[in-house]
Amino acid sequence: MRLTGTPYYDGALSDPIPVEKAFSMGCDKVVLILTRPKDFRRKPGKDRLIARGIRRKYPMAAVRMEQRAANYNSQLDEAVRLEREGRLLIIAPDDTCGMDTLTRDREAMERFYKKGLHDGEAISPYLKEDVI
Repeated sequence: MRLTGTPYYDGALSDPIPVEKAFSMGCDKVVLILTRPKDFRRKPGKDRLIARGIRRKYPMAAVRMEQRAANYNSQLDEAVRLEREGRLLIIAPDDTCGMDTLTRDREAMERFYKKGLHDGEAISPYLKEDVI
């Protein structure tokens, strides 16, 4: 099957932390799982370079890429606010264990995986709160 010529791009450009989407679909509680610490904020430097490189062929994606850091940061700030209200649980590592997008270090991956399993233990009690 051949796809049409319509280009698609990663959801991180359109809605990096889709918490409001979950609430608009009827969720009363949301669990947000991050791969970076909760205090991490994106910087626009690399995104602007990528935007420059794709602007001619994908102008709309370039615009979104330029806005990526600001969108991510504002949505994360909103998620933190919702967490304070008890409407959202953020699962985020306090340390990335040396991981980044291109890490191939198996030991780092194993440490990060185990950390995620441990951190994820908070999900079930959160979802069971206020259940009658």
